[in-house]
Amino acid sequence: LSTLDAVNALAPPPNLPLLAEATHFTHAWKAIARAPHTVFALGIVDAPWWAKHGETLVALDGARAFAGDSLLHLDVRSDNMRIRDGACLLFDWNWACVGNPLADVAGWLPSLALEGATLPASRLRACREQIYLFFGFLLHGATMPIIPEAPDVRGFQKKQALALKPFVDELLAQKY
Repeated sequence: LSTLDAVNALAPPPNLPLLAEATHFTHAWKAIARAPHTVFALGIVDAPWWAKHGETLVALDGARAFAGDSLLHLDVRSDNMRIRDGACLLFDWNWACVGNPLADVAGWLPSLALEGATLPASRLRACREQIYLFFGFLLHGATMPIIPEAPDVRGFQKKQALALKPFVDELLAQKY
């Protein structure tokens, strides 16, 4: 978390994309709403879950939740990190962008969950909307066609969504 804080405090290089303009992140729930049965087929959420939470999730303003001026790595996972001399180094910057630093924390949670870890409850609550949006991104992504040059991505997105779901359910059960 301290490494992410340090990265987010750096001035972003010029010409990085804005996360708030990345519709595959900001509008995933709207895409799911057009064909929710495709997500139900994943076995992670079902029609009763959607009936209870869909309206809330579709109403999220992803552009607002992801807007900001911080440098983001946006692909924080253990395979993109190395610990060296007590410092955490981040690799694989191909998703780097500019936006709300809560997005980096929320985007790291699926990886943490897959490895049996979590974030402090206060951090989870602080990035609630970003977690919801990442969950939608993962669910929607997992329903997309296989990428020939990266055939494992869709299956990994499904695993990440499955690992993230308990956190999403817990946050949805809490009042704002």
